[in-house]
Amino acid sequence: MKKSLFYFLLLLPLASCLTACNNDDDDEQGAITLVVINDDGTTSNGSTFSVIDSLNFYLDHIKYNIVEPHLVVDKYDKKNFSGVANIPPIIIYKGKVYDVTRVWRYAFQGCTGLTSLTLPNSVKYIGTNAFAGCTGLTTLTLPNSVISLGWGSFQGCTALTSVTLPDSINCVGDAAFRGCTSLSSITIPNSVTMIGEEAFSFCTSLTSITIPNSVTLVDGRAFEGCTGLTSITFPSSVTYVGPHALYGCTGLTSIHCQGMTPPRKGFSSPIAPDICQNVTLYVPKGALSAYQSANDWKDFKTIVEE
Repeated sequence: MKKSLFYFLLLLPLASCLTACNNDDDDEQGAITLVVINDDGTTSNGSTFSVIDSLNFYLDHIKYNIVEPHLVVDKYDKKNFSGVANIPPIIIYKGKVYDVTRVWRYAFQGCTGLTSLTLPNSVKYIGTNAFAGCTGLTTLTLPNSVISLGWGSFQGCTALTSVTLPDSINCVGDAAFRGCTSLSSITIPNSVTMIGEEAFSFCTSLTSITIPNSVTLVDGRAFEGCTGLTSITFPSSVTYVGPHALYGCTGLTSIHCQGMTPPRKGFSSPIAPDICQNVTLYVPKGALSAYQSANDWKDFKTIVEE
């Protein structure tokens, strides 16, 4: 029996099962469930395939790297990539079943032609600057498998207006959405415990953000330069607000701190002294004296119990 026929017979039940189990989701999201790369270089779904070496290949002009027992999305073919990144969760190659678990650092950095991105429910990590500078990307939905966003993963995506974060994410990484100037609102899921340094800095169109009770730390410069932000609430779970977290937020009119104990701050104030004169700080009933005596928080001209 020929090798290709053997693999076909061996893997056909698995492929059929996976396709059947995920067919409904694929119809709704347009996602690819499974791609089988045949010995002759053809693929089960008509995707374009080309081999690079024993550990690397292109599928629809996106490069995949074998890091046993998984695949990672490595980079894209700048000459031939069409702008649509539809990444499958499972690829069968040379008789082995690989799940795609990571988008590697710099994978699509500077890909201004990227207009559509579909990530599967197998991807757990998105690396440093993976999609930085993808100025053609307008919407982003991350799958429920993602647990970590690397440094600057989507920074400079200036056309990005909508972001859906899953409940699996535990940290919004440093500079993850820095400079996404079209992003107007975002809801952070209850799984997140930390908002990293510069995570949303210079998102100048950001007017609304919801920080859940799971967050304990808002790092330095997290919202620096968010000139469209008029109000922000730090829930009682937040125990630390980093230096310059709200510097340059010239549109702020109110800050709501829900903790009876003022959040600790870094080596310098979370908010510029001049802005403190124009922003009302709202605190819980019975906490007024604590904030009036706390470093930096006492600099607010107007502190009101609510």
